[in-house]
Amino acid sequence: MIMKFVLLFLTLAIAAHSQQQMRVAIISTVDNENSLKYNELDFLTGKLREIAGNVLPSDRYGIMTQESIVDRMGSQERAEKECRAATCLADLGRKISADYIAQCRIGRFSGMLTIKVELYNSKSGNLVGTFNETSKSLFNLTTILDNKAPNLFMKILEENKIAPSANGETNDADVYFVRGYEYYGEGDYDKAIYNLSEAIRLNSKFQLAYSLRGNAYVEKRDYNKAVSDLSEAIRLNPNPIEDDYGYRGYAYLMKGDYDNAISDYTKAIQLNLNSVIAYNNRCLAYSMKGDYDRAIADCKSALRIDPNNANAKKVIEEIGGNSSISKGVFTDSRDGKTYKTIKIGNQTWMADNLNYNASGSQCYNNNSVNCGNYGRLYNWSTARKVCPSGWHLPSKSEYEILDKAVGGENVAGKKLKSKSGWYKNGNGTDQYGFSAFPCGFGDSVGNFYDFGDVGNWWSANEYNSSKAYGRYMSYYDSVNWGDGAKILLFSVRCVKD
Repeated sequence: MIMKFVLLFLTLAIAAHSQQQMRVAIISTVDNENSLKYNELDFLTGKLREIAGNVLPSDRYGIMTQESIVDRMGSQERAEKECRAATCLADLGRKISADYIAQCRIGRFSGMLTIKVELYNSKSGNLVGTFNETSKSLFNLTTILDNKAPNLFMKILEENKIAPSANGETNDADVYFVRGYEYYGEGDYDKAIYNLSEAIRLNSKFQLAYSLRGNAYVEKRDYNKAVSDLSEAIRLNPNPIEDDYGYRGYAYLMKGDYDNAISDYTKAIQLNLNSVIAYNNRCLAYSMKGDYDRAIADCKSALRIDPNNANAKKVIEEIGGNSSISKGVFTDSRDGKTYKTIKIGNQTWMADNLNYNASGSQCYNNNSVNCGNYGRLYNWSTARKVCPSGWHLPSKSEYEILDKAVGGENVAGKKLKSKSGWYKNGNGTDQYGFSAFPCGFGDSVGNFYDFGDVGNWWSANEYNSSKAYGRYMSYYDSVNWGDGAKILLFSVRCVKD
């Protein structure tokens, strides 16, 4: 499953270009409906200033303090009441000598809090950007600011970027970054990577360039380079953002490094407790590790935040979120051998091939080590009665129930196969701990075939008087059925009565 579950939101800042520092004013938040307390409004104003300061390079932009604004207005009261309508913002910006001015406005609609933020160019009087959202709580208002405000302030940087020279070359890392950002937005990841690499060559500590190049590598599925770049971005940033952890977690997830993926998604969740994407992807990482209880808990957390989230619903359904999923151990009283077990849906299966030394059974290549590792091979007549008491050889329909429980026969192979041992890149995810291994098969005269390429398991159903249905997997993601001569030697999986 390619877990784009929705592309992780990228909070970026484009570096600006001007010789003289520009002033940016964030004036007091207005609440005409008296929906929030004074200290809550003050908190939102401070939050907006903090975001502006994080986005705008401090050598070129200065975020005006409340004290500075008050000094220019003459009093705190006047600073708070001078402009309570959006139409006067640009005029107020010119009055206090701000190049740009922004304000947050709170209201109510249908019982919900509303938030609107506007940003003006004071000199031209033009609206640079704005956004509107609704929220149930103050906490969600701050989340909206975290998600929306960075892109708003990026528009200042876009207005002030330096044009490249006639031949397209420049020695300014910021110009390359702007180009890389634009190419990334257009989906041209090769050109984005080239320009971001140039930005990093000119400025080896360009944290945002590492972050964006890492995201571009994720889009190109070059996960090793993505992890490297995003790790450097996190190292360079004293306050790493949710998305750097989220994108690096996704790269780890696609590499099969589930522990590091879980660690990164945990950090992303700590930074944003309402990150549906982080809960979704940590759910997937846990399920890949076979930790189904934690997987289901995370997907349920995603659904708590977004009840209509299709990805979380699908994962819960695939791993049997509505029934008990558990691992166990069974000891065969006949010889003392132990087998791992796994409950998938309403069926309990042995998670190992049977290794009971019944008459006529064989080890692959007559090597006892293979029996110990992969179980024995049986002809159909023996397979029908070889499972221990309380267990039986599964019927074709019981196998089909298993396939449906894990998402259907087209994906069952991928999800049930072991993570290693399959040739031609045919390894599975072993999402349920079923660990199907390609043990090959044997014939009645001592020959053995296809170890590493194919796994074959008997079902209890006859095809005709000389053949029975056998289930097989290869390097494809699907599972298939064939009719094998009853004298052939296949593996056996037992299912609980």
